[in-house]
Amino acid sequence: MFRGEWQIDGDGVSGWAEAGASGEPVWVELLVNGESMGIAHASLEAGRGGGFWVGLPPVALEEEADIQVRVANTDIFLDQKDARLEEAKPLISEFQLDRGLMISGWALDSAHSDEKLEIRVIYDDRIIASTIAGERRYRPLIGDGHGFSLELPSYLADGASHVISLQDDKGRNLQGSPIRVRSLPKKASQWLADQGRPEKQTVKMVAGLLEAMEERLPGLVTQARYEDWKKAFPVSPPAQRQKAAISILGDAGLLKNQQGIDLRPGGTKPDFYLSPGQAKGLHPYALARMVAEMRKGAALVYADGESGAPLFKPAWDREAFFAQDYLGPFLVTPEVAQAAGIAAGEPDMSLRLRLALAAESLGQIRHLPAPLSQHECAGSPARSQALGRWLAQNLPGASWDEGRVRYSLSARPRVSIIIPTRDHADLLAVCLRSLRQTDWPDYEIVIVDNGSVEEDALTLLKEAEREERVCILRSPGVFNYAHLNNEAALRATGEYLCFLNNDTEALHPEWLAELAAILFQAGEAGGCAGAKLLWPNGLVQHGGVIVGVNQLAAHVGNQWLADEPGYMNRNQFAQQYSAVTAACMLTSRKLFLDSGGYDERRFPVAFNDVDYCLRLASAGKKIFWTPHSRLTHHESASRGRDIQLSARKRSEREAAMFRLAWGYYEDRFYNPNLPLSSASEPFMGLAFPPRPGLAR
Repeated sequence: MFRGEWQIDGDGVSGWAEAGASGEPVWVELLVNGESMGIAHASLEAGRGGGFWVGLPPVALEEEADIQVRVANTDIFLDQKDARLEEAKPLISEFQLDRGLMISGWALDSAHSDEKLEIRVIYDDRIIASTIAGERRYRPLIGDGHGFSLELPSYLADGASHVISLQDDKGRNLQGSPIRVRSLPKKASQWLADQGRPEKQTVKMVAGLLEAMEERLPGLVTQARYEDWKKAFPVSPPAQRQKAAISILGDAGLLKNQQGIDLRPGGTKPDFYLSPGQAKGLHPYALARMVAEMRKGAALVYADGESGAPLFKPAWDREAFFAQDYLGPFLVTPEVAQAAGIAAGEPDMSLRLRLALAAESLGQIRHLPAPLSQHECAGSPARSQALGRWLAQNLPGASWDEGRVRYSLSARPRVSIIIPTRDHADLLAVCLRSLRQTDWPDYEIVIVDNGSVEEDALTLLKEAEREERVCILRSPGVFNYAHLNNEAALRATGEYLCFLNNDTEALHPEWLAELAAILFQAGEAGGCAGAKLLWPNGLVQHGGVIVGVNQLAAHVGNQWLADEPGYMNRNQFAQQYSAVTAACMLTSRKLFLDSGGYDERRFPVAFNDVDYCLRLASAGKKIFWTPHSRLTHHESASRGRDIQLSARKRSEREAAMFRLAWGYYEDRFYNPNLPLSSASEPFMGLAFPPRPGLAR
């Protein structure tokens, strides 16, 4: 016997449900026009029974729809209190809580949409946290400018169950509030291990399930909690302290003895050299940690740092190093120092630059993901001049200009721009119009028509086909993005392929040349290059891809405006990432075909581009992202959201396939001290707890 009822609540439905006399919470399912559109666990605190809230899809909000709620996997429908959309509450909102203490979402009063609401967390009849819902957001559009994020007090992470309410300053509950918070002060798997008796098969099985869950639902805290985070996860010395003789290049003084490091007096040949200019502020265990890694054969070792806030860095990336000296103090071998050609009285910045680039040419550069020093990410006129000289001597055609490296193009081979499309003539027309300004001399546009039927789309395709650069490839059938692009790649005549979504708009003529310049300079090591894509409201839609978020992947920059610096200025300079999006991606046609193209079977719609990038990276190819190629992108505008049952099942299958293939991928360009929680954007916060800090 099940009981419950529901009502329209903002842009969702809320209610309560329980399993008869037991009062056990149940799963409920939202149906719109007979199609399943979402499920929820009725476990929230409510007036009676377990409360729930499920968001309504756009189709249910924009037109008349038959809305029903039933107990999942049954034919038992809950009673409807009031299903009239016009009587929805003026407060509309959405929020989510990660498995830790972070809450993010958006809220606005539809009757006063210009007002920025204050969001309060109520616990034990008192306000324990508050913030203003005034952040820019990329979606949903209704929430743009009304986003918020806040962190609950650490005393709630005691493993006990706590009920909190999220309200605005008028005392109105946000949709889904109140909620129950239960957060452990350590990983649940660690808590289980502390209970002992791990030899029991049941305990081993539960521990495995907990570890899998923690991989899928990692926690985080805000960077404002950095000092507490450091105390909770202190930097430790290596298991065996490594003694070494170290000299400071370019510095007449000697460091004091630091935890097992034997700094011999001048005149003795050192085992390693410490980089000049940034020797102050080293952590007591810094040199011991770095020497231990040098003993494993590295040519250069650097670590994370602090500068008021933590500087959690990527693994070695020459493009990023060109843009700014992010290394901080580092150790190099005497061979590196000799290869760099040290000159008496050479400025520190010039010396640091040449040491790092000499180390790259001689051997492995290793990064220790632990905050071991106080330093700035250095940049100065002296460094710019030294970099300009190095580029002129070592990279013909490259120059330092206006704060960035510019690569000249000795050749401009034919590029095939591939655009899959179906109907949506308005989007395709804008895309094609913007491409006409492209300053690349030799390119073709291959439009892959996936069965357009709308008259305006068919008319546009006929008109486009008359253009000299355009050809139409007709490929009707079920939408399979990977197949459409693979088919076009086989027919394309270009030496390079530029995969492009039909809902993009190039913002400047050099967009393609910028992609080509950074990809071509890498020679045979170049895999592909991606552009900076912007939402129409000026926020970044794609600034590279981080692999591992929820064991999947996430775009960088959704919380940054186009011209903001981003984390460690990474929103503004060219660099390597583990993957970029095929909404705008340039790659070699031969490389694409030789690697098998996109995986049509496992990833017909989603993750095929990330999978392609990771396969290239695993083969030693470099994946570049550049902010100097800009396009506007209305993500998924042409396909819509995955709201149909079949589409949702396909999406879930692709996510499962990706987790099987790449779920435990270690992203070299994303620090293990940064969060992978789906409740936050990449770079926003600290991993709680951090992932293993192995050198990479």
